[in-house]
Amino acid sequence: MTQKLKMLQDVNAKNCITIALNTHRTLPDNQKDGILLKNLIKEAENKLKDTVDKKELDDTMKVLQDLESQIDHRHNLESLLLFVNAEKNISEYVRLTIPVQNQVDIADHFALRDLLRAEALETHYLILVLTQHKARLLEAQDDALIQEYGGDFPYENTEYFAIPGPEAANAQRQTSLMQEFFNRTDKFVNNIRKEQKLPVFIVTEEENYGDYLKIADEKESICEVYLNGNYEDEKAAAIVREVWPIMKKETEKKQAAKFQSLQDAVGRGTFLSDPGEIKRAIEEGRVQTLFLEEQRAEAEGGRTEEEDEQATANIQPYDDLLHQNLKFGGKAVFLPAGQLREFQGIAAVTRY
Repeated sequence: MTQKLKMLQDVNAKNCITIALNTHRTLPDNQKDGILLKNLIKEAENKLKDTVDKKELDDTMKVLQDLESQIDHRHNLESLLLFVNAEKNISEYVRLTIPVQNQVDIADHFALRDLLRAEALETHYLILVLTQHKARLLEAQDDALIQEYGGDFPYENTEYFAIPGPEAANAQRQTSLMQEFFNRTDKFVNNIRKEQKLPVFIVTEEENYGDYLKIADEKESICEVYLNGNYEDEKAAAIVREVWPIMKKETEKKQAAKFQSLQDAVGRGTFLSDPGEIKRAIEEGRVQTLFLEEQRAEAEGGRTEEEDEQATANIQPYDDLLHQNLKFGGKAVFLPAGQLREFQGIAAVTRY
């Protein structure tokens, strides 16, 4: 779970505003995204007018509008989430690579369903591009490059080279120096991972991958698959395009393993599928993992306003269950549409 998700799930206050909207990556379509966001912010204002005084309304709208002004729609992905609470001084936005339902939610907690879906259904990861001469670090979501890190990166190996000498001694010295270069690189990577414990996918040649694993402090964070080759000078976006098919295949394997864990729970008798029983179990803190079926997103303009309102009403009970389960330290798993058909779209694995 990311640091931002942890922070948002702990907020309990009046008028937590969550705005979700579908966006576009390219021109001219992403020029419409700003207009849609303004309309949703206006919808939030109209909803608040009936429940808060003028000062609180003005304060909240200022926070929302200030946040809106920070968003450059040229960098949009598939969707955008905004989280605002004036009382707690919270103002955050997140770009996602999954479709969402355009909506405004105002409650005493933030609507985190889409963030949880994104965490379960997409892959958010770091890419370490490693040679014996240089290390680069990229951040990506699915097939989209988010950024290439600066600061300690790119980290160039300007000092860890063996000096000339007898062949055997020189080989040992070279190995030791390479280990030190990789060790320093690993520490720089983990400094960045302090706030977000993202998995690390390594792009390097085969011998480097094995040597890096030997010195890595957090081996569990490193993907078991890697891209073999020297991509030291390749463009960042091109590297992400090469890596994503491998990561996607790994994500699908993890999804299959999660579903198998539900099937195992059925065999043990530690599962629930009745929504009422699941609700009671969550309130008692007995649910370890809540399984929900991914809703198929409708294309833009594919639903009427009345259908959107009904879809929101259908999702709301599940959002409340998700929020309650998170408070008790539970987990959430989203599986592809249809995979939970035998469980009526929802199931839970209990702790006992």
